[in-house]
Amino acid sequence: METLTNEFKKNPNAEYLNLEFCQITNLSNLLPSIERFRRLKELSLYGNRLTSLPNDLSGLETLESLDISNNIFSNIGDIIQPLKTLPNLRSLTVNLRNKEEEKLIISELPFLETLNAINLTTTTKRNNPTNNRPKPQQQAPTKEYKDGSIFKQEDLESVAVLYDVIRELFKKRNPDLDAKLAEEFDEHVRNIMIDLGEKLKVHRDDIDETTNHLLKAKFALYEICFAKIIEYTSLDDTRVSTILEGIHDCYALLFKEYPMLVNRLVSKTSNTSVKNAPTRGQESDELEKLRKAHEDAKKTWEEEKKELMEQISYLTEENQRCLNVLLRHSKDGQQRLEMANEGTVPDKENESPKGHRRGITQTKTIRTQHITNQNINTPIGTTNLRTLTLGQLHDVVEEIYSSKTKFDEKYFEGKLPRETMEQHMYTFLNQKYGLKNLIVEWATAIINGLRKYAAEDNDVAVFGKILK
Repeated sequence: METLTNEFKKNPNAEYLNLEFCQITNLSNLLPSIERFRRLKELSLYGNRLTSLPNDLSGLETLESLDISNNIFSNIGDIIQPLKTLPNLRSLTVNLRNKEEEKLIISELPFLETLNAINLTTTTKRNNPTNNRPKPQQQAPTKEYKDGSIFKQEDLESVAVLYDVIRELFKKRNPDLDAKLAEEFDEHVRNIMIDLGEKLKVHRDDIDETTNHLLKAKFALYEICFAKIIEYTSLDDTRVSTILEGIHDCYALLFKEYPMLVNRLVSKTSNTSVKNAPTRGQESDELEKLRKAHEDAKKTWEEEKKELMEQISYLTEENQRCLNVLLRHSKDGQQRLEMANEGTVPDKENESPKGHRRGITQTKTIRTQHITNQNINTPIGTTNLRTLTLGQLHDVVEEIYSSKTKFDEKYFEGKLPRETMEQHMYTFLNQKYGLKNLIVEWATAIINGLRKYAAEDNDVAVFGKILK
């Protein structure tokens, strides 16, 4: 091929060779010329008419990346053996019709690192391509340009299918025309693809021009179908052919005017964008407003944080004061309860400051009875002394654990110091009951329950250790 000869003279050490849209039908004739590029690493044969590959491609020793998409291979299995002869192939782009063909390529060419832009290098992905590798489209991308426009093999095939139907109609009238019709179609497609290839080489980096030429090429492909169906109908009824020709002309006119409308809209949008674009002064003002709003928000947050820390400090001191009252009360209440159960109480008038009797000890006999609540005078009022069963104590302890977990999460989110279990027990009772008498009553009952059941129940003993 003259193109290869000129390219070799210009750059014999080329690492990339672009043979897209060259209407290549047989690669064997070109292979010796391609093998002359001794440093060739990338070869693109996209958009040609290849139906097979040469059996031996080992002469392309340095080739690492091959694009053979948008050709007309009838069976993907026929090209696997030739691809195996490429010693350094690492990346392959090819049309795949289904998942089975994809799996076949991966299993037969284990040296591949990339298939249709999907990385296959991870061991897990190779062993289980279906589950661990991103799912590609069943049709591998044929050729995608910067704007996302795609020219697919299906574009050619859809035209060919329509044209074959028209050929069948002509064949019924005159079988001798079939060969001529086939030749006309091949020539039509060849001319369009050659023209498209030349234009894309010139405007490849221009997104708008690339899209424009792709759409025009797709439109031109169907022109031969229009022409032949109009010709066929004219043999039976010229009125029908005239109608079809009028429809075609209107359709062509609309297609011609539409790009001009798009260009005007794009131009109008660009002008509007320029007019509405903010000046540097406006941008500076906006940034200054954002900075000031950020500083105000930060200042407000710091003030709220300071207030919260003061509230926490106050509540911590209040919790500690109330806890001290509870502890004193619990000791006094326990002693009174034990003496009440024994049936005697000491006469304080006959006690010395050191706890020794100053005279004859007087005892008062009281009637003992099984009760669960007693009245005790405390610094904050009269409080009932509540006795908890082991089951009730377990329930209360579980509630305190659960409440402590939730509070710890909130304190962590707010970046605040967490409460001790002692502090949280009072917080929990305060939230649940509210009244100080009830808080003291339940705190006393819990502490007495811990002392009573710690020796016989591990959960109670552990909670008592935590509380200390």
